[in-house]
Amino acid sequence: MSVNYKAEQYDRRHIRSIKSMLSSESDKDVGIKKIIDDLQGFLSENHDALVEEILLGKKDKSKLESVISDWLSENDTGEHGYLKDTLTKKLIDNIVGWGKLQPLIDDPKVTNIFTNENLEVLKRIGGEDFKTNIRFEDEEELEIYIKSVMIRTKQKIGRDICIQDAMDHIHNVRIVAGISGSAIKQEVVRKPFIALRTYRVEDFDREFFIQNGTFSREIADFIEKYLLDANVIIVGEPDAGKTTLIEYLWNLKNKVDPMRRVIRMEEEAELGFKAENSVSFFERKTSADDIRKKYDLAEFARTATRLAGKDVVIGEVRGGEAWWLTRLLDMGYKGAASVHGSSPQSAIDQLAFLMSLEASNVRMDMLVQRVCKTVDFIVHVSQKTIVSIAGEIDYDYEKLKPTMKHIFQLEVGEDGNFHYAYTPLSDEYEKSRKLRLALKAKKV
Repeated sequence: MSVNYKAEQYDRRHIRSIKSMLSSESDKDVGIKKIIDDLQGFLSENHDALVEEILLGKKDKSKLESVISDWLSENDTGEHGYLKDTLTKKLIDNIVGWGKLQPLIDDPKVTNIFTNENLEVLKRIGGEDFKTNIRFEDEEELEIYIKSVMIRTKQKIGRDICIQDAMDHIHNVRIVAGISGSAIKQEVVRKPFIALRTYRVEDFDREFFIQNGTFSREIADFIEKYLLDANVIIVGEPDAGKTTLIEYLWNLKNKVDPMRRVIRMEEEAELGFKAENSVSFFERKTSADDIRKKYDLAEFARTATRLAGKDVVIGEVRGGEAWWLTRLLDMGYKGAASVHGSSPQSAIDQLAFLMSLEASNVRMDMLVQRVCKTVDFIVHVSQKTIVSIAGEIDYDYEKLKPTMKHIFQLEVGEDGNFHYAYTPLSDEYEKSRKLRLALKAKKV
């Protein structure tokens, strides 16, 4: 008997009393959702390693089928109107596979997969969204799918925790999903949803980006000459291509100096660059009842000050770690990070704001000055294309605002074709760079 028996019986009576208001809520629905909730806890506590080994291909999924079949028998789930074999197969397909979404996951052209409020599945290819012929039959089926998929990420989702942001590291898929906090009131989320983003780990070379219009040959040369030994912020909207550019930059650095020590910090393991001499950190999220220590990017950035690193990379700056990133850069580290924004100026504003979350007692203008002092170049990318590269970033103390030079700026000519306007770096910058490289070459 479930420890939540009374609450479940109340929910059932209340649901029956307003059945005409709900199209998908019934005793059967409550039962199947309860099965998934209990199965989540059971597998997490007793068979976490087995699920992971099956995902890695080390064990056959038949072993998990046997575990789930036995669990269903012991918990007497037949009263909810599902054949045990049918329910077992449904659960297995989603826990160790992607069920009906598997063909989309396997398609290398698809970058995003998500549902709408009609429970239809859409895919994104080349920045454009298309409807597929896949659809979830009802809200119950989508909720079952979401809860089953979340088992692989070791995250729970239910009426208490309604929205989860997790990562399937085996398939390199980010999962954001949500269900309603109350099927009656439609709290938190009106209808269940799932959104997936796939990360294709590939070592793209400069010719790939040039041929695909990400940047010009001149920009490729500029990146290789100037950005490999500089502090670089990549700014753009979600899914603009920021992560891919960071991977490209760091793979170039690794080819030039394979033993250069890099400290890598990410919320989830998304970056695919290779580094032989590295330390990698990934956040550990904890729930309210989890006694383990929470580790976040700010904690990693503090730790990185003592790891004898030369480079630091943060996949995406989203919080107070921005303060520690600028501290590392001010200490002499060379680094790169991405931030959401719509221009080089917005990158400075965003970083200053995020720094204030960790240093609330520091004036905003002083935070902006710190960003200008530590960042060498800001690369603005949109729609998988470099829009501009700004350098010689400084702070005008009379006008009280940042200044910068747009070295490359994407423009549209009268013929409708794109081209880059170019402004060379100043002689002063070139002299300081020459001195810096000479000192770097000096062995001490």
